[in-house]
Amino acid sequence: MSITTIHHDIFGDITYNRDDLAWVGWCTLPVFAQYGRITPDDYRLSEPPPEFDRGAFAISVQDASGNGPSVEEANVFHFLRERETEVCRAVMTELINACDMRGGLLRWLNERRESPLWGWLARLCGPEYKVPEDLKQAVRCRSVEISSQSDGGYSYIAFSFETIFGFDAEHGLAVVFHPQNGTFCGDSLAIHDV
Repeated sequence: MSITTIHHDIFGDITYNRDDLAWVGWCTLPVFAQYGRITPDDYRLSEPPPEFDRGAFAISVQDASGNGPSVEEANVFHFLRERETEVCRAVMTELINACDMRGGLLRWLNERRESPLWGWLARLCGPEYKVPEDLKQAVRCRSVEISSQSDGGYSYIAFSFETIFGFDAEHGLAVVFHPQNGTFCGDSLAIHDV
């Protein structure tokens, strides 16, 4: 069995994984790496892999043919690298909405933070998560996957997360981003539902 490794102008060194029908490698995303940097005695998130300290994430680029990433896949990755802050804000905002941190029981409790009776429980649940920066101690990106499905010159890209909220236990939690079509949240297989 031969292993195909190439140096791609946009993705760098990537290796073709025939089992997954995808090119795999590493990408550096310093803005996404700001989320999930917790103190060693904070056990709400698992121990990050050593690559995380360097801001590196595993990347997978879907390719059933094995001929190399498509132009649309390269376009979305280039978009991500050029506008990482904007993409990260959109992805984290989707996480806030998807985890229902503005509604349900958590919202009810947060509205009663000053109450002597319910305030202690609201504070026990942690801080209010209203803006992306509030998530820095609550979520960590685990990997990035780029879909072979595209629209308008860009492929879809998924960010898989670990969170302190417990929504990611069985099939994982992912946010799918597209530069023109926005974001949506789902499990780790959501990128295949595009």
